[in-house]
Amino acid sequence: MPMGLDLNVEGRAKPGHEAEWREILSRSFSNKPKKGDEERYAEISIPAWAQVNAPRVGYDPAADAWIIGAQKAETPDEIAAVLQKFHGHYALPLVKSDGLPKYTSQHSGTMKRRSAANS
Repeated sequence: MPMGLDLNVEGRAKPGHEAEWREILSRSFSNKPKKGDEERYAEISIPAWAQVNAPRVGYDPAADAWIIGAQKAETPDEIAAVLQKFHGHYALPLVKSDGLPKYTSQHSGTMKRRSAANS
């Protein structure tokens, strides 16, 4: 029986920060992090979800329409609240790629459809 494997894309270093990024990662893997490593790592990393060219809520009409539907917002007030709450979220389900799984079991032990809320 074939088995599907989830691809867990990790972040990567911002240009010009590759050596520092690898150094922080190395300390983390060897359980010897320094104070401030976690914050600095976040500052010099490009998150995985930002690397797949996914449309973003508040920037792309397709992402806006998707999140409005996913959150079942109907009234103008509900729509405005959803767009404000999810502003900047990447709409990963709109990305057409064999490399991104449509479902994940990461959060609850059951198969869950990926969404902006749990990305």
